[in-house]
Amino acid sequence: MYKKLLSGSTLINIRKQCKGDIVYQQLSRLYTTSTLDLDNNNNNSKRSTVDHINKDSISHTKSNNTHINSTLLNSNNSNSIYKSNSSKIKKDSKIYLSKAEKEIIDFVCNVPKLINRDDIVIRIAGGWVRDKLINKNESTIYDLDFALENISGEEFVKLLSQYIGGRTFITKMNPSKSKHLETACLEIDGFSLEFNALRTDQYTQHTRIPVIIRGTPKEDAMRRDITINCLFYNLNTKEIEDQTGMGIDDLEQGIIRTPLCPEATLNDDPLRALRAIRFSSRLNFKIEPTLYKVIQSNEIKELVSKKVSKERILIEYTKMMSDTRFSLQYYKYLVETGLIQVIFNNSSLHYSDSIEFFKNGTTVLKPSKRIESLEYFTTLIFMNDFVNGTIDINGVSKLLKEFKSSNKTSREIQSHLLTIRSIVKVINTFIIKQQQHNFSLDQFLIDEFNSITFGLLESLKGDDLWETSIHLSRVYLTTTSKGQQQQQQDNLILSGKFWNSFTLLLKDKYQPISKSAALATFGDISKAKLPVKEIGDIMKQLFHWQWRSLCQGTQPTQSDALVYLKTIFLK
Repeated sequence: MYKKLLSGSTLINIRKQCKGDIVYQQLSRLYTTSTLDLDNNNNNSKRSTVDHINKDSISHTKSNNTHINSTLLNSNNSNSIYKSNSSKIKKDSKIYLSKAEKEIIDFVCNVPKLINRDDIVIRIAGGWVRDKLINKNESTIYDLDFALENISGEEFVKLLSQYIGGRTFITKMNPSKSKHLETACLEIDGFSLEFNALRTDQYTQHTRIPVIIRGTPKEDAMRRDITINCLFYNLNTKEIEDQTGMGIDDLEQGIIRTPLCPEATLNDDPLRALRAIRFSSRLNFKIEPTLYKVIQSNEIKELVSKKVSKERILIEYTKMMSDTRFSLQYYKYLVETGLIQVIFNNSSLHYSDSIEFFKNGTTVLKPSKRIESLEYFTTLIFMNDFVNGTIDINGVSKLLKEFKSSNKTSREIQSHLLTIRSIVKVINTFIIKQQQHNFSLDQFLIDEFNSITFGLLESLKGDDLWETSIHLSRVYLTTTSKGQQQQQQDNLILSGKFWNSFTLLLKDKYQPISKSAALATFGDISKAKLPVKEIGDIMKQLFHWQWRSLCQGTQPTQSDALVYLKTIFLK
């Protein structure tokens, strides 16, 4: 009977009414399951739940920005957002504890016994339970969140601290990151333990910070972000509790779904939109179709902008954009949902075009662990538009400042961009010149010092991570060379041998030249009676002459430098 009702329009109407979340959950789960069954019956496992819905069920509601890259729908990539890597979770799965986990849990559970408080029920909540069920081994997870029944987190941690004995520990009551949540923390034996009473949250229209009310296990589970984070491990009964009735099923099928209807869960705390795509990217789980459409909606993007601080968004962004394993998929999500505009609000930038640069920068030319960083992946976003002149360095700086990026991160990204632009100019000009004259890259850099090499040296001078910039330049040129006609250019740009030689040349000669100290100081210039009011122009002219001399193999002296400057500025 239910499967006959499971058309997209029926599900959407129920979702819009959404007064009975239990009805929504049942139909949503049946709809997703029936769609997955269609996949199996058609022997087309590459088609996704979202693909079915977009094409067959809710095409009349498809927005212009839905799945801008249609090739993703049938991707064979192991990181595809529509595949799951969790098809073996069983409903009778057990939690396997490491020795360290067992010791810390026994310590926590022993305290109620010591004070004769049989009414206290202790549960581990959220991510620890999820990851234990996914990993199915005894590896230690050092972050544990406890949900307490019949006692507050602060009371419980005060009790714990009385029985710790001689061990070193740190307690924090209402730490800054969750000061409004009545959280108490204990750090001991390498573990970070957080304690909260079971609660339900009430939200107001203009903030994602809730009013806290003591609640039941069911209420505590239903207030959370996604069903696989709603699971409890009851330490009194040693049983897994699935209060939503969907968490274990969604772990088994690899689905990201909200415990309530998506509008309700995301309206309460729109940061959950970013958390949903983070968990989908990290775990390689599908996003339940109705949830995905809500995330794509303009209403949610507006709520994220209004209710979530840039600092909190930056934390979410950093978690995924610092790791090659997750960054490509996460970035695709940001672009497809339009959330990238919430992070970097500039409608002139071609975010969708950057996906190809991201792909080459994470898979084809995978970065080494040494250069893999938040700065590396963020540079991939801006790289194409910066080199093409769509945005200048001040525009990039403004976006990063608005996003509350650190000064260090902002400086590194800007340095990368300036060096990339210089290297791209060097390589493209070298290819054109070499077609006319057969000479080495070093000789080219010497001959073209004024027009090419001086700008490269200026970029290298301010870029301490220039080797990362070389890798990014290779990503840029590899991506943009596709489709070009010159076979010689493609062969050179794609040649690992060329890039190794180029890197070695910069390392041995040009990067040290860029870091050479100025041969004349401000005091020297003043004593030589040069116009100090023109000190900026003087120093630029000095480095131009000094670097050119070093490139040509001569070793200029301070006297030579002052004589040269006098001929320029004391005519």
